[in-house]
Amino acid sequence: RFERTGHDQDLDDALAAARHAVASAGDGRSVRTAYLSSLGTALRAMYQRDHQARDAQEAEGAFRAALAALPPDAPDRATLLSNLGATLYEHYEREHGPDLVSQAEDAFRAASGVVAARPRVRVATSTSWGRIAADRGRWRSADEGLSLAVGLLGSLVPAELDREDQQRELRRHFA
Repeated sequence: RFERTGHDQDLDDALAAARHAVASAGDGRSVRTAYLSSLGTALRAMYQRDHQARDAQEAEGAFRAALAALPPDAPDRATLLSNLGATLYEHYEREHGPDLVSQAEDAFRAASGVVAARPRVRVATSTSWGRIAADRGRWRSADEGLSLAVGLLGSLVPAELDREDQQRELRRHFA
């Protein structure tokens, strides 16, 4: 609801609920992973709102804990890695720590390599990987990420879609 309304109390309530869910989840791997992901998302929104480094660091920790509970071939890994990468990059943009941008690039690279993930997620993460690498002057890595994104376009916009739908989908990633 916070994303729709922008009411601070909604974000505070979401964060409290996510913390409670994680604390009460026990060892149920799939449930705990989902709750950790929600906690990371709420903390990332808190960081975007308040710009407190501790919120970004806690969000990063929640995403890493969720990732640790998933098998390497789980499709959800790509989304969690993407969320981790985005959080690290936002943290980098405010704090300018070179380790943060390097970790963000690595997270997007890893996410783009999750073969079981949805094509849309893989295209988005490989594009983010390529853009971050290019911003850093890491041209080989940028080429790898952006080439992967281009190579995945066929699975993202199949020929069966009409031209308008293909163009709309491509604009989502390359506009």
